[in-house]
Amino acid sequence: MRIANKTSEAIEEGSNVDSDDLVSIPLKKSRISASFELLSATLMRDGVPLTRLAMTAASCQYDSYLTGKLGGKLGDFVVEDLRRDDCHFGEKLGLRDKTRSVIEFEFQTYDTSATDFPGYEYFLWLEMSSTRLVYVKDFIEDLRIYMSEEPLMSGIMGKTASAVAESAKKAAGHHRRGRGLTKVELKLVNPQV
Repeated sequence: MRIANKTSEAIEEGSNVDSDDLVSIPLKKSRISASFELLSATLMRDGVPLTRLAMTAASCQYDSYLTGKLGGKLGDFVVEDLRRDDCHFGEKLGLRDKTRSVIEFEFQTYDTSATDFPGYEYFLWLEMSSTRLVYVKDFIEDLRIYMSEEPLMSGIMGKTASAVAESAKKAAGHHRRGRGLTKVELKLVNPQV
């Protein structure tokens, strides 16, 4: 088995390579790409469908060389109400213009010791296309109850909140000379509620 990609040196598994030798290997560029056409989940309560969540045409690419750059897009993110067949607005969340991507993003890290350091360690660019949100109180309430009562969902929500809080604490201590600072460019295009 080889541990490498097209542009890096290969090291044979099981070879007698000293860890000091690994440090001397020059850094190489690497690129990782991933994509999928459809990912959906149907949330059910007592065997009855409540809602369908679907993501379409998602892709991302990560490039690394001294710093990292991650970019990608999500074709659409749709939330459908499956509680009744006679809903006037079955799609509660989705793109208004289906020819666009709902989100496009780029995230880049910078070397804080480099001479061309821009004064911030991270850069996030995010563009969200025009989306439509249909707010129906009983639908939102059903989702809220589902999230709070479903053990898997409540566990995920609790762990996510804890992780965000811990990251914020760490970031607060790293703001000397631009370390930990993030520049954000955000563009929201005409949402409709």
